[in-house]
Amino acid sequence: MMKLTKKILSLLTAFGLLIMLFPCVAAAEGTDEQKTVRVGWYTIAGMQNGTSLEDIGGYNYEYLNKIAQYENWKLEFVYGSWPELEQKLINGEIDILGDVGKTDSRMAKYDYGSYPSGSSHMLMICRPDDDRFTYGDYSALNGAVVGDEKSEFRRNLLNREAQAHNISVSYEECDNDEELLSALDSGKTDVAILSNVSLYQGYKIIEEWEANPFYFVVSKSSTGVLDELNDAMKRIQISDKDIQDRLFDKYFGENSTESTIALTKEERQYLAQCGTISVVVSKNEKPLSYEKDGQIVGLIPDYLKLLSEKTELTFDYVVCDQYSELSSNLKSGNAMIFAQFPNSYEIAEMNNAYLTVPYYTLRHGMVSWPSTSEIKNVAIEKGKIFLQQMLEDEGYSIVTYSSETDCLDAVSGHTVDAAVISSLSYEQLSYHAKYAGLTFQTNSNVNIDLCLGISKTLDRSLFNIIEKGMGVISDTSISGIVIASSVLKPEYTFEDYIFMNSGQIFVIITLLIVVLLLLGWRYRMKKMTYRLALAKQEAEMANSAKSTFLSNMSHDLRTPLNGILGFANIGMHENSIEGKQKSLEKIQLSGHLLLDLVNDTLELSRIESGKVTMEPKLIESAGIASPILESIKELAEEKGITFVADTEKFPRGKIYVDQLKLQKIVLNLLSNAIKYTPKGGTVRYAVEAVEPPVNHMTRRIIVEDNGIGMTKEFLEHLYEPFAQERRPETAGIQGTGLGLAIVKKLVDLMNGTITVESTIGKGTKFIVELPLGYPEGISEDVEEEPVVDNCSLAGKRILLCEDNALNAEIASILLKQKDVTVDVALNGQEGVDQFNQAEIGYYDAVLMDIRMPVMNGYEATRMIRALDREDAKKVIIIAMTADAFEENEKEAKDAGMDDYIIKPVEPKKLYTVLSNYLK
Repeated sequence: MMKLTKKILSLLTAFGLLIMLFPCVAAAEGTDEQKTVRVGWYTIAGMQNGTSLEDIGGYNYEYLNKIAQYENWKLEFVYGSWPELEQKLINGEIDILGDVGKTDSRMAKYDYGSYPSGSSHMLMICRPDDDRFTYGDYSALNGAVVGDEKSEFRRNLLNREAQAHNISVSYEECDNDEELLSALDSGKTDVAILSNVSLYQGYKIIEEWEANPFYFVVSKSSTGVLDELNDAMKRIQISDKDIQDRLFDKYFGENSTESTIALTKEERQYLAQCGTISVVVSKNEKPLSYEKDGQIVGLIPDYLKLLSEKTELTFDYVVCDQYSELSSNLKSGNAMIFAQFPNSYEIAEMNNAYLTVPYYTLRHGMVSWPSTSEIKNVAIEKGKIFLQQMLEDEGYSIVTYSSETDCLDAVSGHTVDAAVISSLSYEQLSYHAKYAGLTFQTNSNVNIDLCLGISKTLDRSLFNIIEKGMGVISDTSISGIVIASSVLKPEYTFEDYIFMNSGQIFVIITLLIVVLLLLGWRYRMKKMTYRLALAKQEAEMANSAKSTFLSNMSHDLRTPLNGILGFANIGMHENSIEGKQKSLEKIQLSGHLLLDLVNDTLELSRIESGKVTMEPKLIESAGIASPILESIKELAEEKGITFVADTEKFPRGKIYVDQLKLQKIVLNLLSNAIKYTPKGGTVRYAVEAVEPPVNHMTRRIIVEDNGIGMTKEFLEHLYEPFAQERRPETAGIQGTGLGLAIVKKLVDLMNGTITVESTIGKGTKFIVELPLGYPEGISEDVEEEPVVDNCSLAGKRILLCEDNALNAEIASILLKQKDVTVDVALNGQEGVDQFNQAEIGYYDAVLMDIRMPVMNGYEATRMIRALDREDAKKVIIIAMTADAFEENEKEAKDAGMDDYIIKPVEPKKLYTVLSNYLK
């Protein structure tokens, strides 16, 4: 009995579980089952695209799929025309239709959703070249043929206006927008009625009617679809409230970029006689408006150019140096429009101006040091009254400056706590090194909507025309203008270059220090060796000092001097003469590269700091660059390159120019061309007159090669210091990367221009144009170049004043190779004494270092020239120094020296200078 009871209880429990489980399974199956909803689909470009699943899309397609996700619908599309599908909806053959305006007769036929799927207003359009119709002129429509899509809603609107204006029209029925526009294009209809959610680009709008909502409608026989539609759209409004604006912008936002709004008769008359419209803009408000190559460019000019295309108005600019001058020009009547007007009717009234709709929101932010804990006083640009008022309302104390750059400088210098500038302006300025540590925090409370302020002294038609034009410029077009106008092209200062290239500069300085230490080390080694001969104890101390010195210097010298010391070590252990020669050549090459880097870096630094000035002289133009061309010819022959120099078109006669700097330009350009042209290539040099002169440019220099060329990307950085393009073709080509930067700076100093054309694998062409001429008031005496006379130096006696033993040894060896007798003085005082103690005429020349102990070279020269000796005034004194700047050379000649040789000494230069004076 107990067993039976247990079995019954078990069966009842199992049965209960099945009953409980069954509804759950049914419910689970129910949730997976999709409801098929039949959608009527008629083509409306942008709203409902496509005639099959392969090309279907558009505003309503995305909206319905969003609804389907909420209600687990499976959408089934039925294609046809509007009349066919409306009848099918009435018959219950489909469930839903979209883009339906509300009328009383339609509401009786099918059910409307509770929430509109969007809104539109009806437009009347005509062909863009049809001038019969003007905006709002219904009399011109009398007897017109109107294209329509059999829409009761659209006809009701036009019939209402026709009755009000006592005109009559006839209708041409079309099945869809495509047929509607085709009939308009062919002239079958005069005008067409369509919705602004149609793709009507390229046509002219001659009338607009009030906005009305459109809906999804449901067949009265489709059970449950209407409730589910309303439920989904209600939830979408909560979770995705911007869906309608987003879809409209996506599918119809570009309508206005290709369309225009017709003008009224009065507006047409004004447009015909108004002439050019003057607009006041800022000269330095980058990127809104600023001057570039003599033209006003930026976001505002680009926007006005687009507005000009929409309205046929012509704009020119009244340019102000500072923002504070803008409104005063509008008030005084110097300008008709203020293009950077804040969206404030109060300020508009103060300036007696009409205020247009905003065309751009200028976002602002606070620029400050990260360590600033509290911001009280704030810098803004002078004249921005609206911005000042907004900040004062927030409790800030305002300090005004003449420019936004000055505002940032005030923050950088801790004069104010912060500066408020636009995000666009900050992007244009923040790359400068002096602002590197500042931070930018956006502040939406001080964003400013920019409008056009139009003087109320003008005919109001101008305001109406501009408003119509602004109304058909899309946000997408404005975004494109903003992006194009705010693309950053940095204008680096020398300070920025130092900041960006600090690593390279550190390496250069380190190399210079190492070279100086190496020279000092060699000098100390010689002294230590000399002391070894005096005493054993002193020798042991010297050896100990030498070991300690080498131990300390080993790590720091090994890496940066690998090129010099490495090949010096190889050469020392090389047995063959040829091997030693190769090592010496590579040591010499490393030394020349280091010297080039030092010279070019110092030259660029001096140009940037304004210490280099033009020193033009009147010279004969013939052969102005002959020494350069001869050396380049030899260089080309060594590399197997054809060098062509075409100077026949260069006008002969006198020319006023800084010859050394002109030769520097030619030398750098030609050296580069040779460097980047492979064996078998050609380098061409040409000079010619610019006839007639353009912008004062009278002479043109052309350097052209068929070498490896440059990429477009690299051309943008061509004149930046240390810029070198890294490509497989450039492997093994060595240089400082400063030559073209120096060329550009020198051309600018000479008020010239330089342009470049380059193609990968085809070559490069540089064109330099310079304003060279013969100015009035210049003496006609031409300064002749010294004639080189390489006479024999054998038997000549030279006094060498040099405190550095290594330099003295090098100079002595070079002179003795020419059989010259050399006496060495270790400082300026010794030099004066030795010269004074020698017989009259004993020394043919004096080579004078500048920086020496006891007495420097300038003082020693003055003392020699002041000696009461027959040869004191006549003896040749030549500076031989590492001071390589022009002011040093001038000071040497002022002290009484005849010429100037820069260290490291080139033997050929030394022999040539001496030969010219001792011939």
